[in-house]
Amino acid sequence: MVISINSWVTFSLEFLQNLATDWDEICSTFSSDTDPGLLIELKGGVGDTHQRGRSVLVAKFSSGFQIVYKPRSLAVDVHFQEFLNWINARGNHPPFPTLKILDRRTYGWVEFVSAFDCSSQEEIQRFYQRQGGYLALLYVLEATDFHSENLIAAGENPILVDLEGLFHPRVDKDNLTQSDEIARYQIFTSVLRVNLLPQRLLSNDAYEGIDISGLAAKEAQLTPNKIPYLKNEGTDALYVDRRQMETSGNQHLPTLNSSGINATDYTEAVERGFTNIYQLLWQHQDELLALDSPLNRFAEDEVRVILRSTRFYSVLLSESFHPDVLRDALDRDRLFERLWYDIDYTSTLAKIIPSEREQLWQGDIPIFKTRPNSQDVWIAAEEKLVNFFDQPSMNLVRLRLQNMSEEDLARQLWFTRAAISTLAMGDEQALMPSYQIAEPQITATREQFLAAACAVGDRLEWLAIRGEEDATWIGLSLINDSYWSLVPLDIDLYNGVAGVALFLAYLGNISQELRYTKLASSALSTIRSQIEQRKKMSVLGFGGWG
Repeated sequence: MVISINSWVTFSLEFLQNLATDWDEICSTFSSDTDPGLLIELKGGVGDTHQRGRSVLVAKFSSGFQIVYKPRSLAVDVHFQEFLNWINARGNHPPFPTLKILDRRTYGWVEFVSAFDCSSQEEIQRFYQRQGGYLALLYVLEATDFHSENLIAAGENPILVDLEGLFHPRVDKDNLTQSDEIARYQIFTSVLRVNLLPQRLLSNDAYEGIDISGLAAKEAQLTPNKIPYLKNEGTDALYVDRRQMETSGNQHLPTLNSSGINATDYTEAVERGFTNIYQLLWQHQDELLALDSPLNRFAEDEVRVILRSTRFYSVLLSESFHPDVLRDALDRDRLFERLWYDIDYTSTLAKIIPSEREQLWQGDIPIFKTRPNSQDVWIAAEEKLVNFFDQPSMNLVRLRLQNMSEEDLARQLWFTRAAISTLAMGDEQALMPSYQIAEPQITATREQFLAAACAVGDRLEWLAIRGEEDATWIGLSLINDSYWSLVPLDIDLYNGVAGVALFLAYLGNISQELRYTKLASSALSTIRSQIEQRKKMSVLGFGGWG
């Protein structure tokens, strides 16, 4: 309690001091026409707390004027607005909106944005076209964490409100030899990494998963973990119980005259926006790679490194306030030993665990920073781990620009279409269509059938992800007969690698094309290696051991 109170007092006084110091500039930058009036409300808890209780605040004044206070450097936000202006001056696309920002190096002020309706189908089309454009831009900038909480639908303009996830470094996976490992890494480095596109996370046999994407997350989804709540409230049988709660909505989805929108109806607009901005950046590739490019302005900016999910930290921190681990500090320390849980899979995490523990003891969600031109990670304001990453994230962005191609564009568009198509299973759309058998108007020849089958085989060959001796594919898998998810294919016959292998083997035999047979053999290697790794499988006709 002492830590919490001291942090609150320090941060509150810090905010008031900064407000007083910057008041004249705030007025001239954000409210030059009217006097904001008196501060009447300060809304905290807008984001997670970091660095001893600091979080984003929204200040409201008596005139109705509002402004956002962020207790961190806003240099990356400023340079992103400049980059948007650079893009708006080129190409033929709906222009991206920009925000007014006042950066003060260790904190800053940002224009407040309210969500509001669209009034026409044309505005909805432009909204999703801009979303596609953002997706291309964020893909090139190696961005992540642009989920539903970091987006506001202001009419036809999607507004990105948290840009700490730009230029996100990664620990490269060296020596990947198996196709399923390569497939997972290909997903990780694709447009899906941005978190704008629909993705169902944490799903299993007992839980259908949750979608937190910026493009499609909806309210009333069940939380992954059971949340404490008061049962039998208002009675003498009151006690704390746990259950999965329904999530509340955010402000990221567009509405048309207060009615909801189905994102799948605007897939083409997203694709068009993605293609436009991808090709624009590709066209100006040399300009962007030059020393005086708008990219280089980001080089020394402070960006966030997400080494673990915020959800993991949040659950661990909230559970650390249970009375059973508060009676003795040693018990709470033992709870924080769960930070070692993933160490076998990600050995680099061992270096940051002392800092994670310290930040959790301060009641904060642990946060780590880096800079696009650095391989270091800052674990405190003046403390860093040198050469934590294999290469600076700026190198990754430059490499992404250099590797832009028609093939990469086609592959990322496929990821985009496939991800949006996962929304098609749900509610009334889950009804299976009915068919009527009709006499064919034309009769296809054997050659036409074979040509069609070869076209499928060629497509599978292009989409194949190959290891040293095996091959697999990324595709849509049905979860609990309710939702689709974009993942490396499982091994079953019905909708997995075995079915693909069987098709390719027959196609190779009938067409006498050896490349189909070889690809089928590689797929069979994937099935064999996965069977060896599995401890148990069900016995089914089209799946499992069958």
